[in-house]
Amino acid sequence: MKAIAGGMSRRQAAARFDIGPGTAVRWAKQVETTGDVAPLRMGCDRRSQRIEAHADFILARIAEKPDMTIMELREKSGSATASGFGYGTVVRFLARTTSRARRRRAMRRSRKETTSRPSARLGSRESSISIL
Repeated sequence: MKAIAGGMSRRQAAARFDIGPGTAVRWAKQVETTGDVAPLRMGCDRRSQRIEAHADFILARIAEKPDMTIMELREKSGSATASGFGYGTVVRFLARTTSRARRRRAMRRSRKETTSRPSARLGSRESSISIL
């Protein structure tokens, strides 16, 4: 970054220090915008600000009806905010903002009937699962 600040072009600095031109351009742009050469965070959710902008609306709907499913919440937030959110986006938002991100419990196992034969080997004719 000192070479670029000293008057060298980004591509010349990339060739001089044996890095990719795109890397030199990105680093120089980061220094111009933030003034810092520290690395940015890697991974994680980069688009959460879209749903965070509607956080008050979504949390108000949850306060009105605490047992609302995620699909119902998606429908209400999508119709009111003019931008729909994916299922995973809503789940991650709820995990970040509330401690109540719940899903409906699975059905209990049947006590009367077994659903598979425990003595049958996998792939055999007696097995309920067939592998092709």
